[in-house]
Amino acid sequence: METKSQFGAYSKSPKLNKLLEEVIEATAFKTNKSKYRSDLIVITVCAEEYRYNFDIDCQDYLESVAVCDELIQDIITFEK
Repeated sequence: METKSQFGAYSKSPKLNKLLEEVIEATAFKTNKSKYRSDLIVITVCAEEYRYNFDIDCQDYLESVAVCDELIQDIITFEK
């Protein structure tokens, strides 16, 4: 199953960068998306290929999640 948008197609488990771009485009939410780009890629790759990549990149995954905590807080604050 695929979802298509003006930013491209992504699988059922969305590419987080594309999802962030859609949120920015569809709402008044703004952020420096380049600040989170590489961390969102790491999280997406680990989620898509969990058994292989998570075992190899566990530390990178945890660091990426910590970096994206700020983004999550910004989104939560924006929603309120």
